[in-house]
Amino acid sequence: MLKRFSSYFAQSMMQSKLKEALKIERLDAPVTYATDASKPYLLYMHVPFCHDFCPFCSFHKFKYDALNVKSYFRSLREELFIVKRLGFSFDRLYIGGGTPFVDPKELFQTIRVAKELFDIKEVSCESSPASIDRERVYEAKGLIDRLSIGVQTFDDTLLKRMGRYERYGSSKELQRKIESLQGILPTISLDLIFNFPAQSEAMLREDLRIAKALGSEQITTYPLMRSSLMKESIKNTFGEDEGIKEWMLYQAIRDEMSEYNLNNAWAFAKEKSALSDEYVVHYPEYVGVGSGAFSAFNDRLYVNAYSLSEYLQRIKEQRHAIIAQTPVFSPKQQVQYAFLLELFSRSLDMERFNARFDICVEKMFSIELWWLESNHAIRKEKGVIYTTLFGDYLCATMMKTFYSGMDLVRAY
Repeated sequence: MLKRFSSYFAQSMMQSKLKEALKIERLDAPVTYATDASKPYLLYMHVPFCHDFCPFCSFHKFKYDALNVKSYFRSLREELFIVKRLGFSFDRLYIGGGTPFVDPKELFQTIRVAKELFDIKEVSCESSPASIDRERVYEAKGLIDRLSIGVQTFDDTLLKRMGRYERYGSSKELQRKIESLQGILPTISLDLIFNFPAQSEAMLREDLRIAKALGSEQITTYPLMRSSLMKESIKNTFGEDEGIKEWMLYQAIRDEMSEYNLNNAWAFAKEKSALSDEYVVHYPEYVGVGSGAFSAFNDRLYVNAYSLSEYLQRIKEQRHAIIAQTPVFSPKQQVQYAFLLELFSRSLDMERFNARFDICVEKMFSIELWWLESNHAIRKEKGVIYTTLFGDYLCATMMKTFYSGMDLVRAY
């Protein structure tokens, strides 16, 4: 009960901070850019098309239309040239959606353009199981380094409830497909979701055992994100939220994944890797291209046009796609955000953190550190703060709340 209360308290505090920070305002004038050539920015590319919509996903998306997809990718490539002229440089590319593999030929052409324009060393790309097969993944060799497959679950009962059984195939069919992809690209990562209302601990453990047996290099376990936009859809699909088993399921995950390296509070890897499933952790500043993409630089969050027609028109006119922004984040808000990301990555070197922000972390976060220590969520050793098992869980729930809170932007 105490741990449940602590989790609820941490998530409530995160929601409060997000409401304070994410006050979106429409832009009437072009954005003023202050790029820093010495900074490693990440390039995020959004492909907002899906053949079908999942009942738990609140990410920006449109129903698939072949002509719209081709027009969109053409505009996406043109936007890359616009961003290049603004002076940005990138060494990593992350492609999300939607369903990036909705048109593999257009996707691969767009990646090639990005690599020609920028010194991109690694490319990560998301995909649904239905959009890939062995042939398509072979075509991605040399273009994509990490393929993240949104399996979500291998349980046939859950797959049927969310309409994926009919669209993507049974658990056995998914397993055969994923097994056939192993060894083609440097990294295959499987994304699973836990804490569905209808999911038992046994079902989750079986998901994890299957994922490990398939030989994927990375496995990411996201807690179900009940955002304000999707609560009703999740309830209608899976039933009432029991609300008491998330911590129990997280412990089961850590037990099943004990032989894997823990990259952060919810990502596991066979080998330690610099390839990250959460780009915001390693790149506090990034630029998003595509409709509905976010950017973070100049101490603000920027939002690209959500309307497909507005996005296409802005690119046609050689204008950047940004239409809205948050106020400038205060120095304290920036430090708080960095503090969360460091703990989500499971350790915080206090001397390095103090030097980075010119603060004393033990003074600035005295109350937070006392609370975390009192709840056995952290331990200190030789100037480094380490998260415990419960601390990892708290960070996972706060990051869940952070991502769900981005619906404040999507609802703008």
